[in-house]
This record gives sequence, structure tokens and C-alpha cells, in this order.
Amino acid sequence: MQERLALTLLVIIASGAGIVACGGGNGDGPAPLPDAGPLSCPTAAPTLGIAGEVTTESFPLTFDETGVAAVDVVVPEDLTSLALVADDGLEFTAFWRVAQDGRIWIDLETDPDGLRTPFFHTWNHSASVIFPIHETSALAPGCLRIEALSDGAGLGATLHVLARRRAEGGTLRVDLVQVGATELPGATLDALALELETVVDATGLPIAIEVATAAVDGDPFPRAEGDTALALRGSYRPADPNRVPIYVIQGFRDELDTLGIAGGIPGANGVPGAASAGVIVAVDAHLTEDGEVDVLLMAETTAHELGHQLGLFHTSEAEGLDHDPLGDTPECDADRDSDGDGTVSAEECEAQGGRNLMFWVSGDFSQRELSPWQRRVLALSPVVR
Repeated sequence: MQERLALTLLVIIASGAGIVACGGGNGDGPAPLPDAGPLSCPTAAPTLGIAGEVTTESFPLTFDETGVAAVDVVVPEDLTSLALVADDGLEFTAFWRVAQDGRIWIDLETDPDGLRTPFFHTWNHSASVIFPIHETSALAPGCLRIEALSDGAGLGATLHVLARRRAEGGTLRVDLVQVGATELPGATLDALALELETVVDATGLPIAIEVATAAVDGDPFPRAEGDTALALRGSYRPADPNRVPIYVIQGFRDELDTLGIAGGIPGANGVPGAASAGVIVAVDAHLTEDGEVDVLLMAETTAHELGHQLGLFHTSEAEGLDHDPLGDTPECDADRDSDGDGTVSAEECEAQGGRNLMFWVSGDFSQRELSPWQRRVLALSPVVR
């Protein structure tokens, strides 16, 4: 049994220390944030995007004496999805508060651990959020106030805004990026690319996927966390900024059994060079007893981590206590732990989501199922163009 990990960073604001976490829960966490008071934008506030298109805009983040930078924008009536990325180089960033007239979406002052559904948002390298991330998180037309924080409050901080003002669908473009001297025993990147396309097609996603290959210099054995991994994610800059990089490494130096790690839930998609742009997948964790790559498993891992990168959480977490914020995904609870080892396996949960692409751990069967809302979150992604 091999665990699939997604990287999100919870940071204690006073100390700046990070820990790995991946969680959430279909109503399992604290109550939703309270409604906001009246909110209106200045007359000069820009309206997001262009009708019928998907656009990327950037705004400078100027931090005040409290360390907060605020940007006001207007959400048009035809907006179908929105992605926000706060980037300050390799510094930790977060969205302190995201609010509309009558609604607070994110508020780290009252929810410092980011545990409230549906975003589970807190500090990360190149903090990211998307709308919608579940059934009731579509933005209403009108003023949207975005307040960001940076651990460094640097002069180069930027808010990237990807606005989709057209229906879901299009093509998701992915690059499998071979890192340094990484080798795939008994397989090739092209074979992995073909299998990844097969896995994505099997999920029933209403989008096309285009997979290409590339290479970058780098350490094939980075640590799962730290400067090396952060620099790796920012090392590949495709000509098309909306291509999502999947970095193929030999293995994680400090986590040999880890199959892959996403840059965030979501990551900084559409922002090449950002420290949370892209997924990292390890070859050696996918080797069979014969020492060759299990291409099918590696393709499912890649699709799973890509799901995190675009905004999907695990349907159920290891202990069966926490679940994703989507109401139509199957949940596997702790009472399914028939062997009493403290975790729920894919086999124990086969009828309760064990075959879902986003289950927390791999199983001895294929995992290619997605719920209608999982498909919708992915198909609405602003990098699907």
C-alpha cells in the first residue's frame, strides 16, 4: 500500500514554521465563516477578464504597515471560474481575507489553520485558491476584495488572476519534465504520456488532454520539502504559461515511498516560475519487483497529483475521519477499518470511494472514477483552454 501525498503548508504565523498537511472534510471541520458586511469597490476597480475568453492578469501587491496588501476587482455576471495566485518569490504567502458584499470566503484572522470548508486555505509558497471548488463556491457578480499576506512582504510580490468567462471545457495541456539524470527502467516518458492520456480519458472528464515531454537540469533526488523542491517547481518555463509541468524525478531523498506531491490544492497554475507551480512524481516509488516502472500505476499517480494541482482534495483521508468538501463524492469512514490498523485502505473502501482517482492511497485495482462535481472543478479550471 503506497500513500499518495499532496503538499500544502500550514504555517504558524508567529514562527513561520511549516508542516505538511492534506485534509479537509465535508462538514467535518468548523462551521463556515460568517457573512460579511456591505462591500463596494472603488470606481476605478477593474472588471475581471474578457467575455467569451479565459485571461490572465497581474496586479502588484503593495503591503501596508500591517503586512496586508489589498486588491479590489469587479466580478462580471458571466464569470464561470476564477483562480488567484499570490506570489512573492520563495516566500510564504497567503490570502488573509477574500470577501464579497455579504460573504466572507477566506479569513485567516478567525480561521488561522485554514480548516473551514470549502477552501482549507492557509500559507503556502505561491498561495492559490480557485472558485468554484465545490457546489456553492461560485462567486457572485460585484465587488471582490482580495487581501494577501507575505512572509517577506517583498517589493516583487504579485497577484495573478486567471478569469474564465466562457463555458467549461477545452484542452488541458501537460508537460512531463524529466529532471537531470532520472531514468525510467523499462519505460519511457512517451509511454507514460500515452498512459496518462488513457487514465484521464477513463475518468469521463469533458475535456481533452494533451501531454508533451521536456527535460530540465536538476537533482533527481530532491527532498520532498525545502528549497530544492521549490526551485525545481520554478525551473521549467514553457512558452505556453498554461501548460502544467509534471516533474519526473528518480525519488524523494527523504521520503522514498512517496509516489508524488502536488504544489498545492490548487497549485499556482498558469504562473510559470512560481514555487508551487507543478507536480513532482517519483520513478523509484513505482518500480515493480522486477525493477521496472509500473507505467499504469505511475500514470494514475500523475493524474491523482494533477487533480490536487487543479483543486481536488482526497475524497477520504487516511484515518477515515476527514473528507473533501464535495457533496457528491463517496466517503469512507473509520468504521471501514476492518483490520484495525488505524487507516482505511482502498480495498476496505472499494464500495465507498476506494476506486476514486482522488482516494488517499493506491490500491490493488485501478482508481479512475470521478464524481460529477470533481469533473466540473477540473473542467472549469482556468488553465483548461
